[in-house]
Amino acid sequence: MRLLLAAVLSFLSFVVGGFIVGARSAGRTVVEPAISAAFAVALSLLLGGAFTLGNLLAGGLVPFLAGLLGGWLGERHQRSRSTTTPVG
Repeated sequence: MRLLLAAVLSFLSFVVGGFIVGARSAGRTVVEPAISAAFAVALSLLLGGAFTLGNLLAGGLVPFLAGLLGGWLGERHQRSRSTTTPVG
């Protein structure tokens, strides 16, 4: 149960991080959070002495996809805010 909770919280942290980057950055920034998430996993594996291509693919794919999802959601949020005209 603890492992599942840790996995869900990790996934959500990458989605939220991607959302913040996508919503606050100028221009299209969908892929950048995903690349950053994969880079963070690669750096953690390297520092932990467990860096292999298999570990990178297994441990980096879900954070990459979560960052991509968050970036996409953030971009959608940013576009919806920019097309809305203020009242008053």
